[in-house]
Amino acid sequence: TIGSYDVVWLEGELCPWLPIQLESILLAQAKKLVIDYDDPLFLRYSLGFWPWKGKIETLVRRADIVTAANPVLIEYAKEAGARRVEFIPTVVHCPRYDAVAKRNCRGPVVVGWVGTPQTASYIDRVAPAIVQLINEGLVEFRVVGADNFSAVPGSINIRWSEATEGEEICDFDIGIMPLEDDAWSKGKSGFKLIQYMAARRPVVASPVGFNVNIVNESGAGFLASTPREWIDALRVLIGSAELRRKMGEEGRAYVERKFSLDVVAPRLVRLFLEL
Repeated sequence: TIGSYDVVWLEGELCPWLPIQLESILLAQAKKLVIDYDDPLFLRYSLGFWPWKGKIETLVRRADIVTAANPVLIEYAKEAGARRVEFIPTVVHCPRYDAVAKRNCRGPVVVGWVGTPQTASYIDRVAPAIVQLINEGLVEFRVVGADNFSAVPGSINIRWSEATEGEEICDFDIGIMPLEDDAWSKGKSGFKLIQYMAARRPVVASPVGFNVNIVNESGAGFLASTPREWIDALRVLIGSAELRRKMGEEGRAYVERKFSLDVVAPRLVRLFLEL
């Protein structure tokens, strides 16, 4: 039914892992095509043994507009020969992150992470720092969405649900986003940070890719590379509820300006109407 629509909006690719020839036949029916990227999917096919190594580049050139969620993806699309590239970030609906914390705030500071079982391995980079702070009785560590997570003894595992995700993040005091310093991570779009900030929570993140832009522009937290830097950054936030509140408010204001559904959706609609 692709040909029956005025505009087709495609996330990434139509047929993952399959040759470009099939997608080219199907997408030839599209009157206008917009392709969106918030992860560096082109890296899937970057190894030489893939017979369709240039698949994403071909899709990018086919699109009338490429919407990309961070500078790395924007630059890639331009170099691949995209006709037009627009910055459309990953966004949140801010009211979903307005829940009141459910717990007694007189206990340890809650450091939290949200993600998937596939991305939980990033926590390994900061596990020694978290374990030290747990052993000192300073923090409680919550992991949302990583089933059977065990890299940090004493962590609290919480099953992810779309209905409760915002509430669980609001129950954090600090949100973290550790990353590996590799090509895939450099093409990620910082969605965890955007969620934490929407919930008015300060952040600590690895200085990789779009994380750097988000943290530096917002003033809502700290960047940390080594275990010592992670411990120091977390200690600063643990030691001052007022600093956490101030950075949390700065983060929320930043998200409302740049990463909210109310701001970004009208821009996307205008792109569709132009086509």
